[in-house]
Amino acid sequence: MARVGTWLATIRLPGAVRYADYSTVVDAVCRPLYPSRHESYGRNRASGEPLPEFPDRPLAPVGDLILVTVEREPDGDSWHALYCPDRAQLIGPVTDHYGYRLQDDYELVQGHLRRWADPHAECGVPLDARPGEAPPPDLFAQWTDPDLCRRCLLTWLTRPEENRRRDADVPESVPRHRWWRFGR
Repeated sequence: MARVGTWLATIRLPGAVRYADYSTVVDAVCRPLYPSRHESYGRNRASGEPLPEFPDRPLAPVGDLILVTVEREPDGDSWHALYCPDRAQLIGPVTDHYGYRLQDDYELVQGHLRRWADPHAECGVPLDARPGEAPPPDLFAQWTDPDLCRRCLLTWLTRPEENRRRDADVPESVPRHRWWRFGR
């Protein structure tokens, strides 16, 4: 029987397709990945033996991470994410809601991500004081763009405990882009 609150997530890698469960309870793609899918009680389900993964291995170098597309049923929402070939895992983002968080907490300055009014980018590079812009809703889609700092995106993605917004960090006088709030 199909589990309530679980849908199929299709992960499209270059030259391959993998499948996973998407939980509406935690609103994220779940591990592990599977090689195939089947229909069960009117829903597509990930199936087969779970593919091996190696979460204890170090993360692959930034240039070896693979840009993938994740598509979630039943509505077909999709977003871009990164796959680590060394760990054989999707490292995220595991939900399409990450774009809202990026837009609310960060700005894009000279191709780098920084917290509002922070003098340094996520990767540690010092930035000038000029204001930036809100990151696009799916910034990971630009992973191969030569003007985008991959280290900033990877730092944001792999250190979530350090990237939580703290209201005390951002003075009220700092302007923010709030375009997405209209859709919430």
